[in-house]
Amino acid sequence: MELRSVTLSRWARGTLLGPMVTIWILITLAAGTESLDALADWVGLAGRFTDEWWLAMLLGSFWASTLAVALVAVDVALLRSKFRALPTGIRCWFGGLLSPFVVAVWQIALPKPSSIPMLVGLTAATFVLSALSVRVLFGRRP
Repeated sequence: MELRSVTLSRWARGTLLGPMVTIWILITLAAGTESLDALADWVGLAGRFTDEWWLAMLLGSFWASTLAVALVAVDVALLRSKFRALPTGIRCWFGGLLSPFVVAVWQIALPKPSSIPMLVGLTAATFVLSALSVRVLFGRRP
């Protein structure tokens, strides 16, 4: 039983924290280069660096947690179908850290939405497709 809980915790850490760490680093780098001005202007916080950074971290954390939920759902589906085992160690961390970039690739590859329902559907599709891509690429066979 001890071995199973260690494997489960190694999987959970990389799966849940990987997307968060990437997004937090990218937001902090963007804040350092003052690339958050458009976001700050959109919500009315122009000229307030710390407010811009906190707002971006809040929205980015929500986005990354949604991606983490998609990774968990895909992992459970792949495990249940016996197509892939739970990734652990460096494979899990690398897949989790890379997954936000894979979402960006899928958003470029899929067609542009023309309506709000299509926007919601394509956004959900990019999360699921990126999680599936990362897990198939970096996962291990059972």
